[in-house]
Amino acid sequence: MRTVALGDIAEIKGGGTPDKKNPKYWDDGDISWATVKDFKSSKINSTVDKITMAGVENSATRIVPAGTILVPTRMAVGKVAISGIDLAINQDLKAIFPNIEVCQKYLFHALWANGHVLERQAGGATVKGITLPVLKALKIPLPPLPEQKRIAAILDQADALRRQRQRALDQLSQLGQSIFHEMFGSPVAALNKLPNVGFSEALNDVTRTVSKVPKEEYETAGKLPIIDQGKNYIAGWCNLTVDMKVSPAGRIIFGDHTRKVDFISQRFVAGADGVKVLDSREGFEKRFLADLLRFMPIDDLGYSRHMKVLKSARYIKPDKNKQVEYVEKINNIEQANEPIIHHLHLVDSLFSSLQQRAFRGEL
Repeated sequence: MRTVALGDIAEIKGGGTPDKKNPKYWDDGDISWATVKDFKSSKINSTVDKITMAGVENSATRIVPAGTILVPTRMAVGKVAISGIDLAINQDLKAIFPNIEVCQKYLFHALWANGHVLERQAGGATVKGITLPVLKALKIPLPPLPEQKRIAAILDQADALRRQRQRALDQLSQLGQSIFHEMFGSPVAALNKLPNVGFSEALNDVTRTVSKVPKEEYETAGKLPIIDQGKNYIAGWCNLTVDMKVSPAGRIIFGDHTRKVDFISQRFVAGADGVKVLDSREGFEKRFLADLLRFMPIDDLGYSRHMKVLKSARYIKPDKNKQVEYVEKINNIEQANEPIIHHLHLVDSLFSSLQQRAFRGEL
């Protein structure tokens, strides 16, 4: 399979930000304006911010049509999404318009599969980013157009199955939140009626266990999950090597970039700097504390700044027996739905394997 530079097969356009001091560009705006904050999934159907037409006309932003491939060049390097609606973009995003020799869905999947390549090339002391020449130079495997369409169709089907299973897990999470609120109230309101403590009395930051795993070492039959900051956290699987740092089972995961929280009940490898590995202090059930973090409101402060919120927050500390009761209820729900959870992990692993094979010409 021949490879070509992205810049040779697609037009790449950037965006901009209207003057935030001018209310005419923002107040009562009805035009969706995308930033890295909106990269919550592979399709952007809504945006946090909106601008006015005056904002579009008086800035470097541009409106791109629904179906456009979007790639961040700053803060969320390695991610990719497709616009589900017409929207404007800011300067940290690039819109990719493939030429007629390239299937758009194929290019989307190729960029997704090669996100780690761009991530490795990101530079910057605090906020990581890539330049336009780096993006244009990205090598894309390019088979004939009919083969591109076949590969895209296979990966679309696998991704649809993965998203279907994820929706089932999201419903389980909503049920867990309902049980939490019924037993303790919301994490903020409950501070007025329950004992509470600071971060250092509730949590221990053990992030030193981070161990980056190159994509080429991901294995379909691997035993250890690799935890990254994607939507499902499990980015792949690997087997233990001599220099690998493995976190023990029963740790809390917090995405300093994404604000996402999860509880990992098995041994794992934390594969990204932004993944914070936390453990509970005495007097807390690990799973209770994980869900307390999950249901806490954490404002979006931007790239790699959210641990500061956790370290300044207060944490309710209910009676230990009530925490145990809560954990037992959650465990019962998850045990009943274990086949769905297990199947999602298998589907994630299958999808990762298909991606790797597709762009090696083995699919």
